[in-house]
Amino acid sequence: MNQRIKKYLLVTLALLLLIPAQSFAINGYSDVVEETRSIFSLPAEGVKGQVSVGVKGNTYSNGTKNGDFSNGATDWFSVNGTTSANNNILTSIGSGGSATVQVYTTTNINSVSNKRVFIKALLKATNDSSINIRGRITGESGGTTVTAFEQLTPVNNQVYLLSGIITVGSDWVGNVRVFLQHAYSDSATASGKSMEIQEVLTVDMGTSSNDELYDLNIDELNDRFPYWFNGTKSTLPLSINGVGKNLIDTLQLERGTINEPGDKPNGVTNRVGMHVNLQIGKSYIISGLNDFKVYFRTDLTDNGWHGEGYVYTANSVLTAVIFRKSDNSEFDVSELKGLNIQLEEGASATTYEVYKESISYITLPEGEELRSLPNGVKDEVSGGKLYKRTGKHVLQSGDITSLQTSATNYDTVAIVQGNFSPSVVAIDSSNSPGIFRIPGFRNASISITDDDSLVWTYAYDTDFSGALRLLIPKGTYVDLAAAQADLAGTTLTYQLAQPKEQTLITTPLIGYPNGTIIIEPVVKSAAMYKDGITIEDSSLPIKHIESVNKIQKGIKTPVNFTKIDEYSFTIEGAVNGEIYEYVYKYPSELTTIPTISYSVPTTLQGQVNGNVKITEINTQTIQEIQNRIDLLRQQLGNVINIP
Repeated sequence: MNQRIKKYLLVTLALLLLIPAQSFAINGYSDVVEETRSIFSLPAEGVKGQVSVGVKGNTYSNGTKNGDFSNGATDWFSVNGTTSANNNILTSIGSGGSATVQVYTTTNINSVSNKRVFIKALLKATNDSSINIRGRITGESGGTTVTAFEQLTPVNNQVYLLSGIITVGSDWVGNVRVFLQHAYSDSATASGKSMEIQEVLTVDMGTSSNDELYDLNIDELNDRFPYWFNGTKSTLPLSINGVGKNLIDTLQLERGTINEPGDKPNGVTNRVGMHVNLQIGKSYIISGLNDFKVYFRTDLTDNGWHGEGYVYTANSVLTAVIFRKSDNSEFDVSELKGLNIQLEEGASATTYEVYKESISYITLPEGEELRSLPNGVKDEVSGGKLYKRTGKHVLQSGDITSLQTSATNYDTVAIVQGNFSPSVVAIDSSNSPGIFRIPGFRNASISITDDDSLVWTYAYDTDFSGALRLLIPKGTYVDLAAAQADLAGTTLTYQLAQPKEQTLITTPLIGYPNGTIIIEPVVKSAAMYKDGITIEDSSLPIKHIESVNKIQKGIKTPVNFTKIDEYSFTIEGAVNGEIYEYVYKYPSELTTIPTISYSVPTTLQGQVNGNVKITEINTQTIQEIQNRIDLLRQQLGNVINIP
């Protein structure tokens, strides 16, 4: 019964507080632009107004096993040294056997000639004797070794975010193997010297321009993968933040310094701090400091204290900004909040503008995600609707029906399709490539020949009457049981024969002149208080609670809260049965950066046209919500008195 009451209250809350964000074509708006970055600037010609926005999901895989060292040093091995892991950091220490000390791991990415691979890692030499730190890539069982990235004469204890793109050689054998090295002038110098490693990411970019990532450059890949993640991930709930020219909201400043980006300020009385999101490689100028100093801190650098007019070049998206008095004395936070502090893109300060922000929340049904396929098909949120174009199936051992070894150049594993084939899009010669995503396997082939170039592909019949077939290297599995044991649990994603639509309640997004769009992993929800609040989706744990508001008669009132653990929190003075809205960030490694398609008003007439269009759409949406409430009334009957 309580669940029914809760549904009624929360739907009513949605009616009172939320208006759908829409993607629409309208006169006076810019052309539609697509971005796959966590932060980007709006067009310079834009004026303040409603942004037409759509969100497309992306599915990517990290081929590195234990790339965050959460499982210690498992799957990592040392050459001319020893390794140990603690607090998600792998430490490599030279033994003196060679001037070059190495650690290596074998990825889940198979070596196919001309395949491109993106690799990224955080490396730190903890000494001042290192000649270089670098990443070198080759085949598991042989092949020419190539350098992906290198930092010459690294600074002692300086963390470097290094990345590169390599092309698999025709002589590579086995899966892609990654070597991370630190080198010295001689073996004696190398003895006892160490390097620390964090967050190793390897991404299969495909074998041709038909693959989504294949032609991207290093900057585009770093934008697309700003955060480390494990395994295969898709796009989860998020917020789209539209911020004005000024990126500093002094009202969010909290007492204390920030020792590590992502941490809350620690409460010391001569510092205040907050976090901002910045675009890597861009310059930002700070003004309005008076007699205060500013400090920018990231995972990569601590750049010292600076005064009025300092120009900072961002090297990380998440950046801690810390303030103190010039004389390092204690001060009241209100003193700083009263200043016209401005952080803006560029190297010249402009006229002060108060901080402006608009947030659109993309809230998906529990357990849902926005996925993508190799053929470019993506799930999407647009126009207040969720368009599901993909489905998924987790392979069971019973789905894997045979192992065929008769071919000369590969073995074949057959997967029966009865459990999911009715949902899969019809297959023909025009749409066959890429309608499946199977980790480790390339786009499908319809015509099968006994050709070793087809290893690590999948294939099927044009009428979909036969089994889905995985073409693997000879001898990979000794028998069917081995194949079943290894492949069971693999998630197979496919294109739906009939896309599904579902109305979502989302929030509008306002864009500002010279503004910025920021994408963050955020959940917004509401719940009835019962000795505390436990989040609805335990797969998205709380990293940081942004806000909690009491909802009463359509009015939101901020309240004080205490985080209990990753899944729950309590509220000061709360009474059981009250309704609270909460917003929290979850760990970024659980999701991927979506593709955002957007258009902004470029003229005042476009601004007006956009408002008219939104009014029309909102009227339709309110009617949709009213229909939901009417249906819920019918389901509840006379259980409670609903006005």
